[in-house]
Amino acid sequence: MTLVRFLRSPVLFLAALLAACGSAAPGSVGAPASVSPAAAGSSATVSPKSAGSASSPAGASPAVQGSAAPIAPAKAGQIVTAYAEVVAANSPVWGAADAGLMQKRGLDTDMRLIESSLSVGALISGQVQIALVGGSASLAAAVQGGDLRVLGILTPVYPYKFEVPASIKTTSDLKGKKVGISRFGSASDIATRLGLRRVGLDPDKDVNIVQVGSTQARTAAILSGALDGGLAGVPDNLALEDRGFHALFDMAALELPAAIVGIVVTGPWLNAHRDEMQRYIDATVEAIAREKRDKAFTQDVFRKYLKLDDQRLLDAAYDYTIQRVMPALPYAKPEQFKDTVDQLAEKNPKARDYDLNKLIDSSFIKSAADRGLDKS
Repeated sequence: MTLVRFLRSPVLFLAALLAACGSAAPGSVGAPASVSPAAAGSSATVSPKSAGSASSPAGASPAVQGSAAPIAPAKAGQIVTAYAEVVAANSPVWGAADAGLMQKRGLDTDMRLIESSLSVGALISGQVQIALVGGSASLAAAVQGGDLRVLGILTPVYPYKFEVPASIKTTSDLKGKKVGISRFGSASDIATRLGLRRVGLDPDKDVNIVQVGSTQARTAAILSGALDGGLAGVPDNLALEDRGFHALFDMAALELPAAIVGIVVTGPWLNAHRDEMQRYIDATVEAIAREKRDKAFTQDVFRKYLKLDDQRLLDAAYDYTIQRVMPALPYAKPEQFKDTVDQLAEKNPKARDYDLNKLIDSSFIKSAADRGLDKS
């Protein structure tokens, strides 16, 4: 569910607002229950147990921050897949299912929404087999001993603007304010800290970083005044700006390498299911090719899963996410993890010495490229 749809639902907005403002501990904003994207089939939603406080360590792994609540097991023969946010960057997987690209390869996938870095906990526990989740959360868990593999990066730059109300006109005005992220150690956490440093602020001293759960919860909390700023992607930034907010700085314009949405699995599952994993990657690469050449198809996917009906927002999401940000071949590369390593090393020095080659496996994307699936 996108911001536009979210704001039009008084019940959902009120639930998020109450979670953001009501029972949170001092210095924190409580996480609301997740909202199902009403995806096809038996798509389910898993909510976080709770939101942490502003004092929680940056870069903490899911093992530290808690794990996803138990989810219903898959049916026989199904692969449970998770996505961490209802954002356009996940559209290749939705598109692959809707276009029959998974089915034609003999795959039956059950897609679940599991917020932010909680997806990594679900992976490690075996409740989920494949997750679309940030590289930052994946690396944090790997440094602490989690046996994970990142097979691709669908969003290799920071696709965000830092939105604030009109009362905040300069970076100095943000000092002492509350800044929202999804979860500590998540991609939004890493990007927020990096962006604040780029504009001369110390994220650990100059602002109070608060985790709120989902992108929609963060936006609702900003609108309510419970938060004073936070990252917004396209097209959610337009919906905010229509209501008087503005971008204090633009992360996307920097085009810094990043690992925002990764295709992540555990090593043991991958070793036992390499053929299935290759078929999943093949379908995803073919779906990206379809989305890049077929705007109408892609926007139908957006309408269904993002619940967008505003053509201006549909166009913005397509032009930015699909045509500008998303690569035809979503290779995972070591340089995409540089900022994550730098952030993690501040709390866990072992991150400096971690061999990223243990985490990254590009062989599946390369196989799809060798067979020309990105041109299909």
